[in-house]
This record gives sequence, structure tokens and C-alpha cells, in this order.
Amino acid sequence: MGAVLGPVWARAGHAVTFRYARSADKLARLADETGGAHAPVSQAVQQAEAILLSVHWSRIDDVLSQAGDLAGKLVLNCCVPLDEANETLVLGPYTSGAEELARMRPQARWVS
Repeated sequence: MGAVLGPVWARAGHAVTFRYARSADKLARLADETGGAHAPVSQAVQQAEAILLSVHWSRIDDVLSQAGDLAGKLVLNCCVPLDEANETLVLGPYTSGAEELARMRPQARWVS
């Protein structure tokens, strides 16, 4: 989602920072294509007006630990809590990915 939405937002005039991907080359390519940047997660979070969280559910703990508390930040969540094979939900039926993220970082302003 970040690779799609980031360039759209950049074309609309927003400053975009790409930070987390499975490939450093992909981060550099996206930054070059959009005139954006890539920076450490904590730095990108501190400077951001809004954050798009669009990583595989298996990487949530890693990303959130790098991001910090997210207090007051607007976080757009595009993560679906799927297993590594992307076949089965790992949460439910009594909670959701959105609820778990809000529990993990309660001071963030979540949009899911």
C-alpha cells in the first residue's frame, strides 16, 4: 500500500518519507521516484503529520518498537492480521487487528 499511496500523495504535493520495506533498494527507489526521503523509523515518525502503517502483520512488533509510542500521531492502518502464509486470520473472533494496534499504542490516533 505504501508503494502505491506514497507516490500518489507525493504527486498531490505532500512530503513523503518511506521507511520500512523488505528491501533497502525498494525504499531508495520509492524515495527517488517521489522526491521523498527515507529515514530511520523513529525520525520519520517524529516528523510526520500522518503515518501509513502497511506492513505484514508478522512485522508489527518490529515496526512499532522502532516507531516508539506514537502519542498524538495520526496512523492510517492498512494491516490485516494474517499468518505468515497469508491464509488465516491470527486474531478473532473477539478482537481485531485495529483493536490490538490501539491497545499496543493507545496514545495514537488510529484510522483503520
